[in-house]
This record gives sequence, C-alpha cells and structure tokens, in this order.
Amino acid sequence: MAIKILVVDDDSQVRPMFVSVLHGLNLGAIIFEAEDGEAALELIREHEFNLIISDIVMPKMNGMELMLAIERLSIEIPIIFISGYCDPAIATSIQGAGRIILGKPIKPQNLIVVVKETLGLLCGHPLSPPEVFTYV
Repeated sequence: MAIKILVVDDDSQVRPMFVSVLHGLNLGAIIFEAEDGEAALELIREHEFNLIISDIVMPKMNGMELMLAIERLSIEIPIIFISGYCDPAIATSIQGAGRIILGKPIKPQNLIVVVKETLGLLCGHPLSPPEVFTYV
C-alpha cells in the first residue's frame, strides 16, 4: 500500500514547495494538498493518511482546529506542524504524541529528516535548533 501524505497550507507558494520536497524523497508516496483545515478534513474523511504536514495559522479552520477535529473522528495520524508564527499557548496545546512543530522557513533537508523519522524510515539525525519551535 502506498504512503499517503497530506500537505495543508494556505500559502500557494509554500504548499507546492513542500510537495516538491516530498516527491523528491522517491518514496512512491501519494501527496494530497489542501489550502485550509476544512478542505483537509474532507480529504481525511475520504483517505487513510500516513502523515499530515500542516500550517498552524490558516483561514476557515486553523491547524489546531484541524487536529482537534481529527481527534474527534478517533483517527490517529502523525502531524508535522510548520508555521512562521506560533503562540506558546498553541504550541503547548499541540505538543503530544505524533505531533511535531517546526518553524518557517525550514530547510528542505530538515523537512526530509523529520518526514523520514516520522514515517519510521530514518533515525538519529538532529534538526538545526533555529528551525524547531521549543517552549519551556
């Protein structure tokens, strides 16, 4: 069965970049795109995804609201959140098993490492500290 990855971002320039990086992994993955949480939720109801890569701040339904909607559906999907802005309160709410928060801009090689680690394809490659949101 092919790996299915959903990319959710309202930025029409960023989303294709993420998709391009994912295609470059040569995993044979099927990549889906959504411009906001509402569109993503419709796709999640129709497909079984192995991974979601999502922005946090989006119109209609933001990344946190999407995460909560997925939880209400009792679906467990690892989520990598990537955002240029992340309030510490939101970051605290998002953190948990299967959830990672990264900062924009992100280097493609760091996204590749996190995706492979999340999919269980790679271990032991640390991220560059400036690109990871960390809150105490």
